[in-house]
Amino acid sequence: MLYRSESGILLLYFSATCRERFLHLVGEAYSSISASDLARFVGLSESEALKVAAAERWTTDAETGMVLPRRRELPPAGPPPSEEKIRQLTDYICFLEK
Repeated sequence: MLYRSESGILLLYFSATCRERFLHLVGEAYSSISASDLARFVGLSESEALKVAAAERWTTDAETGMVLPRRRELPPAGPPPSEEKIRQLTDYICFLEK
């Protein structure tokens, strides 16, 4: 029985991870998508997909049944590496090549 519970946990984790990935891809690829297509992509019912869209702060239009995804905001990029860091990295690579 232990095997079944472990595989069930892995299956839940895998499906949640895939769902999150699909949501990200939909947000990047679509400016609008029907609720039924979104539901198919993420493997949920239409009402659950609309709840997930609302949690992602996407706009939903009840009249047309369309969802307007919004791209996720990326954290600001850090400062570019300084010349000193680049020199240290170059020295380290040269050391490894010897």
